[in-house]
Amino acid sequence: MQVKHFMEIPQTVFPPEVSVEAVESTLLKAGYIVVVDKKGVYQGILIPLDVVRFQHRLIADCLRRRPVIDAEANLEEALVQMQQHHLAVLAVFDQGEYAGVVRQIKVLEYLNEYHRELEQKVIERTSSLQEEIRQRKEMEEHLERSLADKNILLQELHHRVKNNLQVISSLIRLQGEFIDNELVSKTLKDTADRIRALGVVHEQFCRSKNLHRIEVEPYLTQITQELIRAWTNPHRTIHSIIQITCGAVNIDTAVPVGLLVNEMITNSLKHAFVNIPEPAIRIDLREEAERNYCLVYSDNGIGLPAHITFEEPVTLGFQLISALVQQLRGRIEIDRSTGTTYRVHFLSIEKEEKRWGKKQYS
Repeated sequence: MQVKHFMEIPQTVFPPEVSVEAVESTLLKAGYIVVVDKKGVYQGILIPLDVVRFQHRLIADCLRRRPVIDAEANLEEALVQMQQHHLAVLAVFDQGEYAGVVRQIKVLEYLNEYHRELEQKVIERTSSLQEEIRQRKEMEEHLERSLADKNILLQELHHRVKNNLQVISSLIRLQGEFIDNELVSKTLKDTADRIRALGVVHEQFCRSKNLHRIEVEPYLTQITQELIRAWTNPHRTIHSIIQITCGAVNIDTAVPVGLLVNEMITNSLKHAFVNIPEPAIRIDLREEAERNYCLVYSDNGIGLPAHITFEEPVTLGFQLISALVQQLRGRIEIDRSTGTTYRVHFLSIEKEEKRWGKKQYS
């Protein structure tokens, strides 16, 4: 607050030529006298103490040099000046000319009132903040409970889907054992393996603390081990090397990657290891850049025949591989120099893309 808002134009104005005795009664009543010359120029302020010390003198002889303050100054500065010089009033200048006085008592009253109002506002705001904190804490606790309930329901959903897929896979595999036609029986077995690969995704989510992303290494390891047990006899060993250097992925990426690996392993186990004394497969998955991955699958088998290509797939397995690579917006390369090697470069599928319809085949 500026001084000019509390400035007063005093009525007790005397010229410096008047004697102290002539203004004594006015001085004692008013507490001070403002002295100006004949031209109205401010000369100073006379206070009762000056009367005691300078009786039988003119006002001009009693005047002392006392501080003044500018009208644009703040009240705190005026109060400091008055307290330092023990003044009840302080002369105010506006653009170099005398403009009035400011009283210490009014300044103190205002500042005390201002401080009381400020303290009251602080108390009210503190109480308001405490209430906001309480409400926010209740909301956070509610959200935490809701999130915990949601995670439990989601985990239960993954568990039930996994069980249902296991039942379907087992029924199809069991049905295949009662069919005499070997081609149909193998087709049903392949279908059961694909369904089982889908079930592994949900099984991994049940085991994961993060219900939105799963670790790739245990996921692909489980698929590999179950396929090897299903397609080979106990007396033959197929070595598997799995090296994963990327982190967790979401379910939209995990499903097509798992099905890709399932088809590649199944093809190797069915056709690649004829007269191979120490069969082996290797799976490498790494993240080359943000959301860019490279999957390398290889076996040491007899090699993929030259007439089989992804441009014109001749089997359902190769059609699935081609479709899954497109779903991942990737590309696939085949190396037939030593066994068979598939190299797939692809992008992870994010939920935002799926929500807005950007998950397109390339």
